[in-house]
Amino acid sequence: MTIIEVREVSKRFTSKKGESEALAGVSLAVREGEFVCLLGPSGCGKTTLLNLMAGYDRPTAGGILIDGQAVTSPHPKRITIFQEYALLPWLTVLGNVQYGLRIQGWRRRETLETAQKYIQMVGLEGYEDRHPHELSGGMRQRVAVARALAVEPEILFMDEPFGALDALTRLKLEEEVTRIWQEKARTVVFVTHDIDEAIYLADRIAVMTPNPGRVRRVLTVPLNRPRDRTDLDFLRLKREIYAEFELAARPAFHYTI
Repeated sequence: MTIIEVREVSKRFTSKKGESEALAGVSLAVREGEFVCLLGPSGCGKTTLLNLMAGYDRPTAGGILIDGQAVTSPHPKRITIFQEYALLPWLTVLGNVQYGLRIQGWRRRETLETAQKYIQMVGLEGYEDRHPHELSGGMRQRVAVARALAVEPEILFMDEPFGALDALTRLKLEEEVTRIWQEKARTVVFVTHDIDEAIYLADRIAVMTPNPGRVRRVLTVPLNRPRDRTDLDFLRLKREIYAEFELAARPAFHYTI
């Protein structure tokens, strides 16, 4: 069942330098429980599209529906995880994971039990009393994931959440996110510029190209999980996606007769 519908969405921004078109005529459907990656180079409108889906901004033209309702603002059942972690520095790991639950009015005992469950799920048991400055970047991002999952969102939006991490930590967190997604069966829309990451994570990949941002192609990833980055089918799909970017980057030649 389709849960997110992006219908011919365009987005323009106005600045002192004039008007720029970030997105033009973008359409995309995301099914319930699906893991979809928005993949493309910087400036192709990936984050803009994610922000529109999450309700942080409004399209200039077109519309976005979630569960058949127009998206006009953020919703507590749709949580966004950013690259910057956005943890509260004065709270411990446990306090950060409990924070959203307390805002929603959960009872103290339920809040504690739920927070502890998700802290354990992301492998941070024993760190409950640590503050963000005492954690590595990868551990802080685990806290952000636990905090997001604790409020049991229907949809999880992730904006290049592992972009600032070292390669080994990034691979580990990709494995963790895949495992958690399989356990919790949430709908995930994940922004990345990394082809390997998109193939490893996604059910489908929306390949986006810039000037202005468009969805050039949506590819299904026909690989079993867990996925092997050295597998021939993985590498074949990587070459296919790379070819899409090469084609999009080629200049158009116009001949006058």
